[in-house]
Amino acid sequence: MKVTKWSYELNRFKKTLRELQAALALAEQSVARWEQAGELLLVIEFKPQIEQLTLHINELSDLISGTEALHQAAILIGNYTDIDLGDRAE
Repeated sequence: MKVTKWSYELNRFKKTLRELQAALALAEQSVARWEQAGELLLVIEFKPQIEQLTLHINELSDLISGTEALHQAAILIGNYTDIDLGDRAE
């Protein structure tokens, strides 16, 4: 895998993370409004989904952190050349 591809993947992961965080914020706002309006069935239905989305966001954040660390190591080791990560170099 080329290090430049890592940069592309990192940017893609970060974009997805921002989109998920925006969706989570909107969902949390909706649930807060439903709670205030007394729409308890909607709150009960969507709170578990919000918790699941929060878990996915945390997992993606961890993936990004790990990938950034590998990316930095690859830069130091390979200086943007092909490096062996257990898959075929592209």
